[in-house]
Amino acid sequence: MERMSETPIKIKSVKTDDIYDLTCARKVKLNEEAIAQIALICDEPEIYDNVFQSIFKGKRYTQDNAKVFIDLLFDGLQKKNRFDWLILHKGAIVGTVGIKSLNGEIGYWQSKRHPGVMALAVQEVCKMAKEAGFSFLWALVKKSNTPSIKVLKKAGFKLIGNVETAEETSKYQINF
Repeated sequence: MERMSETPIKIKSVKTDDIYDLTCARKVKLNEEAIAQIALICDEPEIYDNVFQSIFKGKRYTQDNAKVFIDLLFDGLQKKNRFDWLILHKGAIVGTVGIKSLNGEIGYWQSKRHPGVMALAVQEVCKMAKEAGFSFLWALVKKSNTPSIKVLKKAGFKLIGNVETAEETSKYQINF
């Protein structure tokens, strides 16, 4: 797989006109402030319920969990089997989007306080994935997670079927 772009990409929110930076995780200083930002966002009810509830079984998303996430990002970057970007607003982390594995699984989350950015961020990651040699990307999403389904559809993903998991889940895919 070719190396993904590390040049920050400017994204304008379609809802607020604010400007965001989609920045390779390798280029962001992930210090204690970043850890606190990640923990706060991932503990927001909508994100927690849709992404982390089944993992943490009702326990809060903590700064220790954020540290594990950061370690996972850097381990994947070093092994070149994971590619992650952070969405920054005025230097603060407000979300992330990443290709979680070489088989093309994509994942993302974003603070609800920063709307209108994620579909554009996913579109940019799709462009980079195509340039790097991926032939498709895919995502699993809870059927009840309407905001995430809207992001995928706006980014060009199509529903390809349902997946048997503990929760009702659908698989979306985009082919290049």
